[in-house]
Amino acid sequence: MNIETETGWLDDIELEMVDISDTFSKAIARYEYPYADGADLEDMGQKARTLKIRCYFFDNAAQSTYNDHITLIDYLSRKSDFELLHPKYGILHGKVENVNVRHDERKRCAEVDIDFIEQMRDSIEASVAEDVADSVETAFENAQEEQYSSIVTAAIAAVGSKVMIDVPAENSLMVQFVGLTGPVRDFAAEVDVYVRRFEAQAIDITNPANSLVAGIHYATNLPGRLLGSITRAVERHARLFDALAAAPARFLASLDNGLLKLQVTIAVPSSGRRAAAALSARSLIAATLKIACAQRLALEAAYLYQADDRADSRAMNANDLEASLALVRTRLQEALDLDRGITGLTAMACSLLEHVTAAKSDRESLITVDIDRPLPLHIICLRYGLSSADAERLQALNRFRNTNSISGEVQIYVR
Repeated sequence: MNIETETGWLDDIELEMVDISDTFSKAIARYEYPYADGADLEDMGQKARTLKIRCYFFDNAAQSTYNDHITLIDYLSRKSDFELLHPKYGILHGKVENVNVRHDERKRCAEVDIDFIEQMRDSIEASVAEDVADSVETAFENAQEEQYSSIVTAAIAAVGSKVMIDVPAENSLMVQFVGLTGPVRDFAAEVDVYVRRFEAQAIDITNPANSLVAGIHYATNLPGRLLGSITRAVERHARLFDALAAAPARFLASLDNGLLKLQVTIAVPSSGRRAAAALSARSLIAATLKIACAQRLALEAAYLYQADDRADSRAMNANDLEASLALVRTRLQEALDLDRGITGLTAMACSLLEHVTAAKSDRESLITVDIDRPLPLHIICLRYGLSSADAERLQALNRFRNTNSISGEVQIYVR
């Protein structure tokens, strides 16, 4: 795909889309009179606003969304209103009037054209990001509840309802399961080893008393102990990277790399158990950890976006915002692929997308220009409409050896 697309959402369905047109029509009443040329015109207000968008679904090495166009078409058969999260206009409510589909099964690609008619509202404004940290925190809490329910369902399906036995926090899980044999004991024994492993992760770091996780109550049964130990371990691991918080883009990239390494380290089998119940436990633990890491990355991104948005001197330009959002969205999508029932993950992605879309409007982007002959730095600033105060920023960005003679590729800030 060589087409420059943007990301939007129709309710909970992610769209890779481009705008075809955005129509604003007026209802004009014409009053014509005998023996008089022309007509009196009266503006009766604006007609329904229609957005024509084209959505792309395709399979390649990076993604596999071709089959999702069928899901979208089936979903559009609903008669109720839809919520469109538009990359430029924010949240719009309305109905879909026309759908035109072109697809090629051999190439595994599809184009879906949608005519979206907006429901009447007072005014049309570009989206204004709400408090991104609050909205993502709410989604995080909802995702934790949904993840707990998923773990309960998976554990019961694997070995039965005995996994719901309460285990005091100070006790090992095996204290309650010591009298049991067979699959339940195999499952609990595997989880017990991993829980102790998570509890020992970054043990020299204390979970912040005022953090969001500190306020979440986790059940004392096996699913609750597992989710709580993983979530707190991932939070402690994130705090290892706090020294990089002054460089938000670097912080998120480093945190993501650290969380990936954590998954590899923790995923080492705890024992040689080959019983089906033990293997089920390992699979459940790996999925739970991956989803927890995606949630933590999204939460940290929200905190950084909010802090950067309120700072006098913003550390993130438009490129940083786009790159960090793409990273977080990738991890959230991977988590969703593991468990579609955790709708809080989608809510996090929507909140972050809406914030970044609004924030980019007043942020600078980076472009690379080619200086074909040696020029002083202040002349380059003048050529591209930058002030003398920007010279220091360009120097820090490009690390020029000689600011009086610069040539070749140079990165500059643009609006």
